[in-house]
Amino acid sequence: MVNSDWLVDSLNANKLLDWKKYSLRKAENPISFASVKSRSLSLTGESDIDVLQDIDSDNESIDLGLLASQKGNQPLERKKPMDSSCPGFIKTYFEHSRLHFLSTWKQDLVFEIAEKIKTKPVPKTTNRIVFHIDMDCFFVSVILRKYPQYNDKPVVVAHSEKGDENSTSEIASCNYVARKYGITNGSFVGRAKELCQDLVVLPYDFEEIKQCTTELYNVLYENSDYMQAISCDEAVIDVSTVIKDHTPESSLEYAEFLRTEIKAKTGCNASVGIGPNPLLARLAVNFAKPNSKYFLDDIESVLDTPVGKLPGVGYQAKKKFASIDIHTIKDLQTLQVGKLKQIFGEKNGSAFYNIARGIDTRTLQNKARQTIGSDVNWGIRFKTQDQLEIFMKEFADEVFKRMKQAGLNCNHLTVKLKERDYAGEPWKFLGCGKCKDYSKAVNLDRIANSGDVIYKNSMNIINSFKIPVQELRGIGLHLKENGKVDIKQPKLDFTKRKPKTKVANFKRLKVDFPAVEVGNIPDYLIPSFSQIDPQIFKLLPKQIQKEQEELAKLKKKPIKKRVESKIAVFLDETCVKTITGWILEWCEMLTDIPDTLDMKLVIDYLHDLVDCSDMENCLTILQLIRNRLIKKNGKGPAWKSDTFMEIYNSVDDFIYSKYSNRLRLLDLD
Repeated sequence: MVNSDWLVDSLNANKLLDWKKYSLRKAENPISFASVKSRSLSLTGESDIDVLQDIDSDNESIDLGLLASQKGNQPLERKKPMDSSCPGFIKTYFEHSRLHFLSTWKQDLVFEIAEKIKTKPVPKTTNRIVFHIDMDCFFVSVILRKYPQYNDKPVVVAHSEKGDENSTSEIASCNYVARKYGITNGSFVGRAKELCQDLVVLPYDFEEIKQCTTELYNVLYENSDYMQAISCDEAVIDVSTVIKDHTPESSLEYAEFLRTEIKAKTGCNASVGIGPNPLLARLAVNFAKPNSKYFLDDIESVLDTPVGKLPGVGYQAKKKFASIDIHTIKDLQTLQVGKLKQIFGEKNGSAFYNIARGIDTRTLQNKARQTIGSDVNWGIRFKTQDQLEIFMKEFADEVFKRMKQAGLNCNHLTVKLKERDYAGEPWKFLGCGKCKDYSKAVNLDRIANSGDVIYKNSMNIINSFKIPVQELRGIGLHLKENGKVDIKQPKLDFTKRKPKTKVANFKRLKVDFPAVEVGNIPDYLIPSFSQIDPQIFKLLPKQIQKEQEELAKLKKKPIKKRVESKIAVFLDETCVKTITGWILEWCEMLTDIPDTLDMKLVIDYLHDLVDCSDMENCLTILQLIRNRLIKKNGKGPAWKSDTFMEIYNSVDDFIYSKYSNRLRLLDLD
């Protein structure tokens, strides 16, 4: 990007002048941002979006580089940023990034509640009754508890301040009144406004959602044999011993009792699917909606159900089914298991074969979380060892706090490091830039029962790499439950044992060979068949001659090193679809210039996609971000277009540094 003087001066000089002198982007002067109050998600109960408090007054001149609103395209200014050398950096880092919250709050809520209900034993019975409970229009139902005056109105929940007709904010939930106008989840608020001028747009309320989910799970826990938490508005329960008479009438009667209890406790409607296994109960809930119950004891009565509504059938599987003219459960039943395995693989093929016949032997279970941790790859700038140690103490305490909140007892630690692999500073302010990646994992000699244990072990690992602290650009700490460890035992036995070696079962002779490292065996230790003296060979027993001849037929194959393909990671998530959803939700929430940390997370992920040669997903996400931030008519706040261009330019520069090619905005159309 250059200013207009370049064009004028080039015309006057009758030649193309050096554009670098006119560049609007200079690597040595990265874009700066002023500090202001920003908006972020919270769980205070007052609102789902609250203004962040100012950073501690002791650090008035030091902030995290929060973005400020600027008019037009004037350059933004940045006060002295807060980096890893500043005490309190970790606390501020995690408190100011909405993306961290968006990526974890639902999962954390389910794990938190699942932990409380896992004490119940799973009922052991072959004659089962399973309920699948799914709340109707959950987010809307929750928010209407505060705004009952809108109960009969068309209502949607979205991150949109005004809900005007130009809004591209995506609808997260809409009630059935709104659906009568053709409005659906995932629609843009602007389009929904065109369909219904009286549409009421309300914000998320995360505190209310958490409270309502807890109330729902309490009702289900108290009135079932066992419960499996699925999401904040969905669960599966086993009521095999609760309902003595396993008739459809008794099951439907108990389902109505549960729906009444849920309504009384939460104020929200629930639909209940009933079946002899989780699969049929899940299919039944589709027929129960809205606000009812349905009993399904046999797959044969729903053979016209589209395969797209079956569990495990995503976009790609649906395309494969369509390509072989399979559209319904009835069609799916015509395929043999061998054909399904050929198309979808051994595991999925068998699963689809059973699903088509209503077979599901799964028991309900709540998977326990086993890992916890985080990475900090922005703002890592140390000058001294003392600064690194202060940072690591804070980081270890933060990870330990998360571990205890998750109810984990971890004894396996992984430390990830990034070492600078460039001169000077990267174009992206306080970013990690191009780095060499290192990782080392150890089994701790005891449970990580304090931040100090994590700190000491992680520092031992970091020091073992002998990387100068000034060269560090990223640090990650990850803990995992790795089997049971006796907390009282002083130390585990890590004595190195000799590897077990598999040898041929020769009964004639036992020979003790000296131990040799497998990777260091020289070729001359094993003579080739041609090196054996023919005269001596003839004197050997016939059995040994035969064995040697067989060995001679074997060709020596070189050992190939396993190369791990790189996968782009975003806040410990690798699913592109999930990550894209988080990023788009973040775009919809923006009411001002975004937080520097959030920008860094988004840009880093797009860089990772380029690194992984996944240009298709990189360009798709860029296009979606542009569509969210920039209106088709070009109107809107300048900071939105500036935000997109900062992301775009960073990706463009990164691609140029790797491939010497530039993006064109036309590539996104």
